[in-house]
Amino acid sequence: MSALDQFRALTLPKGEGSFRLGNSVCPGCRIALSHEGHLALLIAVVQTGTSTPRHFENLRYDPPRALEVIGSRGSKRVERLATLVCRTTDEDLQAAFLRIAVALLNTTAVQLSETELETRLDEFVVLFRTLGRPATQTVQGLWCELAVVVWSRDIRTALASWHSSPAALHDFASGADRLEVKSCATGLREHALRLEQLHEAPGGRTLIASLVVHEFDAGHSVADLCDVLLARFDGDIELTRRLETVVTQSLGREWREAATRRFDLDDARRGLRLYDAREVPTIPQPIPAEVKHVHFVVDLSTTSDLTLANARKCSRFFKAMLPDDE
Repeated sequence: MSALDQFRALTLPKGEGSFRLGNSVCPGCRIALSHEGHLALLIAVVQTGTSTPRHFENLRYDPPRALEVIGSRGSKRVERLATLVCRTTDEDLQAAFLRIAVALLNTTAVQLSETELETRLDEFVVLFRTLGRPATQTVQGLWCELAVVVWSRDIRTALASWHSSPAALHDFASGADRLEVKSCATGLREHALRLEQLHEAPGGRTLIASLVVHEFDAGHSVADLCDVLLARFDGDIELTRRLETVVTQSLGREWREAATRRFDLDDARRGLRLYDAREVPTIPQPIPAEVKHVHFVVDLSTTSDLTLANARKCSRFFKAMLPDDE
């Protein structure tokens, strides 16, 4: 049973300020139903430091205090707990709240200190509020980056090299090596590029991964690809946090659209092509110093691509990032 299903199974507690307890979702953190009918996480913390209350439209955090909690069999007790409450009945938003909270609050310790909880709450609030802001990337673009991570031979290398900011010049970077992921849904390998994305750092290589994707009702959504990766993380807390952070920052308010759009993963894999940035058609240079931020669309249909075997030979980074031959 998922954490959200656990919440839905809880019965409304009686008594103002009381909470009906559910199961643990991560160490020191249990799911609960407030007397107002809101989804809540009750967090046990070590009594060191202090945390600040946070009250927003759909979110409320209150520092540790004495709470009446009611068990599944109706037993009542008082515990000192912090509360993080999702103040909405929107089930999609509740699911996002749980996913982000568990990713950021999870720890190998039995309990967080209140000082550490304060830091993690700052990260959580910023990320959760991102859901109401404009996207920094298209759903299709993010899906393709996730697909490349899914196909990679070394997920840790892929996630470590994945952009910390969706506004980064390249999607994946390690040392002097760069991998930029481009996609199209028209069947034509036409991609929008920034001139700087074709530049190479000294001693490194830059490759362009081109995907042709097709929407397919029985395909994979962004969430499906995340689930594939989570299953391969084997409970790794840091990898889970990084995945959730990059995905949420990229989607912004488009997270609802991402839940409904699905693409054919196998078809996309068959259509994956790799190009050396030095072979990609570009604008004649030198560019006048007065011209800045050059963007253009390039047709790669007649450009020679690299085999996966040759692309992997470019560096240790590409050997880890790129998939095996089919």
